[in-house]
Amino acid sequence: MGETIVHALGAGVRPTKNFLQSWDLTNHSTQGRHAGLNLVLGDLGLKLEDTKMFYLGQGGLAVVGDCRNDLGTGACSVEACGDYVARMTGVYPAIFEPSPCDGHQLLDSGDGKKLERFGDVTLVRPDPQALWSPRLNSSEWDGADLKFTRESDRGGSFHASAAAPPHARGERAQWRCSHGAATFLIRPTAFKHVGLFPEQATNWAHVQAALGSLGNRDGEAPRLLNLFGYTGAASILAAQSGYSVTHVDASKHAIAWTRDNLDASGMPADALRLLCDDALAFARREGRRGSRYAAILLDPPHHGRGPKGESWQLERDLGPLLAALAPLLEERALCVLSAYAVGYSSISLARLVQEHFGLDERSSLQAGELVLREGDGERVLPAGLCVRWQRGIDEGG
Repeated sequence: MGETIVHALGAGVRPTKNFLQSWDLTNHSTQGRHAGLNLVLGDLGLKLEDTKMFYLGQGGLAVVGDCRNDLGTGACSVEACGDYVARMTGVYPAIFEPSPCDGHQLLDSGDGKKLERFGDVTLVRPDPQALWSPRLNSSEWDGADLKFTRESDRGGSFHASAAAPPHARGERAQWRCSHGAATFLIRPTAFKHVGLFPEQATNWAHVQAALGSLGNRDGEAPRLLNLFGYTGAASILAAQSGYSVTHVDASKHAIAWTRDNLDASGMPADALRLLCDDALAFARREGRRGSRYAAILLDPPHHGRGPKGESWQLERDLGPLLAALAPLLEERALCVLSAYAVGYSSISLARLVQEHFGLDERSSLQAGELVLREGDGERVLPAGLCVRWQRGIDEGG
């Protein structure tokens, strides 16, 4: 592996399945069996005696875990050997496989923009991750109903085309976008957001799939805490699937939008426990009360303000927040941490989660990117970072 520097992320950390695509074991001395693992990684001379290890370096990836077969040197494929030791031979980023958001479609991306459809309205919004060239011709982009123009570092505005439907025009533009049994109100904002983040659909599905593993013997609904809950998509979908949901956001405007989304989804106002509060202050109070949750979701901004002027800064406050959340977790529990435009790696966030929540034989941790898949399925657009931690839940659950 030459000059590659390999960093240990920690026992129990698992890459997303998409990472394990292309394998090259040439020049690696390896041996492994199902009961345990004893590996030497080439000229690094690094010996590991554990399962489920995740190593990432500049020159490639090494993964150890889930041993199923004896293994020798030479070429190998994931179908043949499972998760052993690999070196990347192509570009195979760690991503969480996107789940479709029913009312949304990413039509194209490129030149720092994305063309997408929410409900019956097409939009062009800036996206700095789209460094490549668009696939579709310019007429497709020119025909969009709304286009966002950045006017300063504080934001910008959407401009409607002549053919845009009436509900997409003006300061009170609003229309509906559905996912499953939920309906969300789309409202263009000066910050280019529209109130729904479709890349989160994979996490919505993940939380719903875990429901059966998190219920208690008394038949009570597992409790879910959604911090920085914004307009409530994850909260509403979790409540519809059977969770008892506490939704917290520091913005009165976001809480009001969540209430509107509840109404649009045909749900009563008390379907969620809605709180306008500072996330860290709330978590600490819940700890003093002895509250427990089976699932915790958090999608913190880089910078923000609480309802009483409290300051939030991710690099300063995320660690203390995770420390306050750790004692709130049930014995069987999951946590999903998402972040966008925060300037850190998913590995950094995973290490912080590991530090505060721990990892042992009953727990697992995944780290990677959230993405949106374009209409043809061949390209994906990065849309944020994600870390998933869980304890006492079957891998298939």
